[in-house]
Amino acid sequence: MLRLSRCSPAWRAGTRARRQAYPLIDGRERTMTIALNARPFEAADLPIYAAWFEDEELRRRIDPPDGFWLEHVSRTDQGNRCYCLTLVQDVDLIAVVQYDFEDFDRVSLLISVRPDSRGRGVGRAALLRTIPELAPEVRYIDSYVEPDNLASLALIRRMGFEPIEADIIDEGFMGFRLYVDRP
Repeated sequence: MLRLSRCSPAWRAGTRARRQAYPLIDGRERTMTIALNARPFEAADLPIYAAWFEDEELRRRIDPPDGFWLEHVSRTDQGNRCYCLTLVQDVDLIAVVQYDFEDFDRVSLLISVRPDSRGRGVGRAALLRTIPELAPEVRYIDSYVEPDNLASLALIRRMGFEPIEADIIDEGFMGFRLYVDRP
């Protein structure tokens, strides 16, 4: 539900899952470490991902995926990318990360977290997993978040995004920027 405005050789290979450990909050508010797998989004994932949109909050934030969306994210020749994050011990999707190149040094990024996994640090883990992949190839990640999306606003501020626009822009989004090439 975070909308942010190439990949490593492992991503380009497309078949290898990359595992890394990230902190995650379990149901008892304890921090534990998880490992995330990343793999390209596939057509078989579409019905699973689309089912997440039964959740009113997710449906309110972004449009449900359809065949046009799948065609868009599958066109890697245009710099589009979409991959799935899964827990190592599970094959179920836990997050979907999509990014599109806006120009040669800036991307827009969309992170959707499975509704039953919200509030556990999955969005943060997805950002921590994604930023190093993008850092060698982009200077900026721009984020556009609705003012009432408090969880996403808190996340991007904690991750170091800075306001880029004083006012709310078209379609009701506030703009933020992460400078990935800063020390």
